[in-house]
Amino acid sequence: MPRAVRMTSEYGVYHIVLRSVNKQTIFFDDEDGYIFLDKLKTTKEKLPYELYAFCLMRDHMHLLVKEIDAPLSKVVQNILSTYVFWYNRKYERQGHLFQSRFKSEAIVDVQDISYCARYIHQHPVRPGAKLDEYKWSSYHSYLSDIKDVVDVSYIFNIFQSKTAFIDFMNLREQKTFIEFYAKVPLSDSKLRELATEICTHYNVEIQTLHTLSNENLKELLATVKTIPGSSLRQIAKVLGVPIWSVRVAGK
Repeated sequence: MPRAVRMTSEYGVYHIVLRSVNKQTIFFDDEDGYIFLDKLKTTKEKLPYELYAFCLMRDHMHLLVKEIDAPLSKVVQNILSTYVFWYNRKYERQGHLFQSRFKSEAIVDVQDISYCARYIHQHPVRPGAKLDEYKWSSYHSYLSDIKDVVDVSYIFNIFQSKTAFIDFMNLREQKTFIEFYAKVPLSDSKLRELATEICTHYNVEIQTLHTLSNENLKELLATVKTIPGSSLRQIAKVLGVPIWSVRVAGK
């Protein structure tokens, strides 16, 4: 069972960070992302909880959740176990995908709930980019009127209008919340190792990326860009592709 080291929140709200074993890729394609969101939803039907924010990245994710009845550890266990069962069948693999311990921090100040949501929405977005350019975050749930797995009412009620919410979410003044990785440059050799794993999923070798169609290359590069600590210039150098190809991938 996943275990967390955490304080207690009088509001029952926690910021959770989940990462894979050995930086294994959790989400190779859109189907993986949609299935994980479905597991978030089906778990809520069995073990009610509220989800205020999320972002899904290549090898880790952030969730902002409120406990209701079931303990947080039981909720997380159900989400991960059902996703890993599906993931292992799809990719014909066995064993663990996520680390046995997950990090979490109690939100002890009610104002920090909206600050933490902003942190999560901004986390996967490069400086200067728009929040809605990143597909796999709950920011889109707040922009649309479509009901999905995210409980938008609580945070929306803090603001007087959707415009005020958007302005707050895009403000780069930031509080610090828990992280996984120290923000240090990634070595070329480690980037090549992680990129090779992604290329294997696409049945292509790094030295033959030029044979991919523009669409497939953009999809692959968009995944590589999510590797923590990498830069556009470094990706272009290691993969031997034009930097403009890396820059437009995922947009």
